[in-house]
Amino acid sequence: MLQLPVRNISRGGVLVGAAGEDLSSFAVGESHTVMIVDAAGDLDAAAHVAGRVIRHDAGGMALSWDEDADGVRTVGAFLDRFYSKR
Repeated sequence: MLQLPVRNISRGGVLVGAAGEDLSSFAVGESHTVMIVDAAGDLDAAAHVAGRVIRHDAGGMALSWDEDADGVRTVGAFLDRFYSKR
């Protein structure tokens, strides 16, 4: 499992930082299982979605699930829970 920091997230996708990892093996268009957890690492409240690689560079990688209604709903519920804790 590869853990990467979230730089930006929305209901339809995420931009993760490279954190020193070489992300060139993640080809644009490939799908990968993504688990999103809050800063506390609460695995019980994690969101699981299939993300499609949109782009990557030395600084990070963007994945999208905006064409998957279930993915948008799942991450939306995660974000609603996350922001309600603040």
